[in-house]
Amino acid sequence: MNTLRTRHVALGLSIAALAAAGCGSSSSSKSKPASGATSGLTPSTTGTTTTASPKGGFTAQLNTLCQQGNAAVAAATGTPAKVAAFDAAVKKFEALTPPAAQKAAYAQFIAGIKAESVAAKANNVAALKQANLIVKAGAAKLGAPHCQGK
Repeated sequence: MNTLRTRHVALGLSIAALAAAGCGSSSSSKSKPASGATSGLTPSTTGTTTTASPKGGFTAQLNTLCQQGNAAVAAATGTPAKVAAFDAAVKKFEALTPPAAQKAAYAQFIAGIKAESVAAKANNVAALKQANLIVKAGAAKLGAPHCQGK
């Protein structure tokens, strides 16, 4: 019984670490800027697709997704709710399309957040830390400080 309780506590801590890593989202679509992201966009990015957005537009959207995701995971109560919020965030990150010049860095970032999710569910703290490093490196390359955690 203590082992089960310890695993739940460790999983909860892992999910909290994911939130601190800056992974998460509550954006509603791939084709529109995330809510609140328009203040960082230039007039040329007011179209309906993110693939044509310049670096600043994409980065603003990504930072907004991270801020919203962090808030969603932090607001969720209980480990199952935090896991669900994080998994929803992963899907929203996957829906965001980076500019061609940032595809490799974004692929690294996406791989990292997926690895964080798997590690947290498996209660693998070492793998979670490694995945978090991948996320931070990808976020740094993308110029997304809200996705790098604290």
